[in-house]
Amino acid sequence: MPGAVRDDGGEARRVAKRAVAAMFIAYGQIASAATRAAMSEHGRPEDFARAMSRLNRGEAPEDAIDDRLLAEYAIAGTPEECLAQAQSYAEAGVTELAIAPIGEHPADDIARLGRAIK
Repeated sequence: MPGAVRDDGGEARRVAKRAVAAMFIAYGQIASAATRAAMSEHGRPEDFARAMSRLNRGEAPEDAIDDRLLAEYAIAGTPEECLAQAQSYAEAGVTELAIAPIGEHPADDIARLGRAIK
C-alpha cells in the first residue's frame, strides 16, 4: 500500500493523492476489463467515478481525490495518523500490511513512522 508519512499531514495527503491518481489513471489505461470493473465497484464507487472523471478532465489530484477515497488506497498523514490507519487494518483482521513509501525521501518516511511506534 502506498504510504506518505510527514510531520505535516496535509503535505502527506497531497503526496499520496498524486501517487494514487497516477495509479488510477494507469489502471484505467492498461488494466483488464475485470480489474477496471473491480476498482470501479470497490468501496465507494460513486466517489471513485467522480474522481476518475475529474482526473480525466485534468484536475489536480489534490482536488479530484477526497481524503476518504484516498484512505481506501493509501496510508497518509502524520506518523500518528498513519499508525491509526494501520491499526484499522489490524482491527479488520489484516495480519501483515506492507507500506511502500512514496515521495522524494522514502527513508525519512520510514524513520518517522518507526519513531512513532511505541
